[in-house]
Amino acid sequence: MFLAHAPLSFLASEAIQKRGIAKLTQTEKIFVAFVALFAGILPDFDIFALQGLGIPTFIHHDVISHTFIFYIGLWLIFKGIFALLYKFFDKKTTKFLNKEFLNIFLNTFLIATIVHLLADFLVENIMVLYPFSTQMYSIFKTAFQPNLYAGYFFSISFGIEAIICAIFFGYIINRVFKKTVFSKILNICLISFSVLFLASNVFAYLNTYNKSLVFNAKNQLDHDWDKDFVIDTMDMDVDNDGKDNLMDIDIKELVTQVRDIINTSKWTVYDDSKIVSQYKKTYGGFNSFRLLSQAYYNMHSPISPVLWDQAVKDGAVSEYTNELMGLDSLHSYFSKNNLLTRLTYEETVFATGTLFFISNQEAEVLNVGIVLDNNEVGIVLPYDKKMQIHSFSDVTNYYGGNVVVEFTE
Repeated sequence: MFLAHAPLSFLASEAIQKRGIAKLTQTEKIFVAFVALFAGILPDFDIFALQGLGIPTFIHHDVISHTFIFYIGLWLIFKGIFALLYKFFDKKTTKFLNKEFLNIFLNTFLIATIVHLLADFLVENIMVLYPFSTQMYSIFKTAFQPNLYAGYFFSISFGIEAIICAIFFGYIINRVFKKTVFSKILNICLISFSVLFLASNVFAYLNTYNKSLVFNAKNQLDHDWDKDFVIDTMDMDVDNDGKDNLMDIDIKELVTQVRDIINTSKWTVYDDSKIVSQYKKTYGGFNSFRLLSQAYYNMHSPISPVLWDQAVKDGAVSEYTNELMGLDSLHSYFSKNNLLTRLTYEETVFATGTLFFISNQEAEVLNVGIVLDNNEVGIVLPYDKKMQIHSFSDVTNYYGGNVVVEFTE
């Protein structure tokens, strides 16, 4: 989770301890509320500890500070400390830190941290059975994978977070402000917007290709195959063999991946309506570059770090982040490594796995494709609303003869 840890922990504490909290003074209620919010995000503070130790923060769900036993242990220690110190408190201190308030305060800490871990257990991998096992478990981590290009903010999980946050703010509005027509309308708007946002995310999820998690040979989630403390999505050479991910690839497997992705018939970024087109693009619809990039990613060989490096060398980072998402950098990579040959009229047969780039007379790269076999190519043409297999004839008919075609050798 990204935003909902604190609100969810607060709501859980308020629900579980409703009777006890109702007996507190207003000041004590506010104090307990802040404890719930703070403790709700406390487990993620291990990120700062890892940074201080020079350890990659992407493993923070894998450490002891993200286990149930850790916070149960802390809770027991705090209870023991307060039990020992309580008899030494003076009257002013015991008036504020009375036993009933202390009990709610400590239980709030436990509830908030445990709820944080339960939420992580739903959508992330954590060591649920630690110290008996270091195996990582999750309920929905692989069920609702975010789209590789839309990211987490347009995922089903974040849509659920939006609803939790809406409920939280609605609860606060009802507790802090007088009940008026305006407050009721505001609550309705918050819930309605969050529900619509979740519905939009679910609808897009069902129509887009969503695969952004990587697994090792044991079919376990693994963000760092080579254990070099560089998360693989940022690693130019995942297997550390001296060849970058673009060059170190099994062509037959790449072709298979491209074909399999196309056969899902999921959304492209294109549509007759500009608004719909933008919507599909935002939610991770595919163009040709995204198609190839996803195929490489499925093989645990992400090309984004390679192309980002190329864009930096070219001094063209803005081009890398343009709407074609790295197409110029991909062409530049092959061109500067002398791997491109310009198509002549004599060329009619290409080997399976050959990449080809289409440019206009002004040297603007328009598209990229890959030869699948026979006369079939993997490419997304601007009239495709959903992905489909194309022939060379489809490509030439669309772009005509007034273009430059370059292919990889």
